[in-house]
Amino acid sequence: MEKQTKNIITREWVEKELRFYNKADIRSTLFLMGVFFVLFIPLAAVAVSGVVQLVEKVWLEIVLSVLFAGFMYIPVWAHLFVLTKFLRERKLLLCGDFDIVTRAVSYKSEKLTRRNTEELLHFSGFKEISVGHTEYQLASQGDEFYIVHYKGSDAVKLLYSSKMYEYIETQSC
Repeated sequence: MEKQTKNIITREWVEKELRFYNKADIRSTLFLMGVFFVLFIPLAAVAVSGVVQLVEKVWLEIVLSVLFAGFMYIPVWAHLFVLTKFLRERKLLLCGDFDIVTRAVSYKSEKLTRRNTEELLHFSGFKEISVGHTEYQLASQGDEFYIVHYKGSDAVKLLYSSKMYEYIETQSC
């Protein structure tokens, strides 16, 4: 019997990984939305009460109060857009609309972001993907990777080196 040296990945295993990360993304976004919502209640109340004292017309009070309260909740609205992205991904997962393809590294690059250097791998037909330092150092131009992406999207969701992983397609009955 041949000694196994690579980790085996299957479509079912990758789907479990995608579901795990998607569930974590949804939960953390909902948590942050709740925290921001609660934290900004006092700020919105103070802003609205200040507007009510300055304006004498009722309709203007209502309009300005809604605008100020909406402005105070910008972090909640921003996370709501992020949540819709994660919910769309969840719908794609439920339909099984993801692919696993093999691509070679086109080239490597580094990009300075804020205070650190982001290490990127580039693949033909896909957006660049940020990887950890070890993965970056081990990768060379021409190395094969298994790329997991949603159908119709060029964003890489998961990445597996063919040096360390072997993808086995399972036959369904």
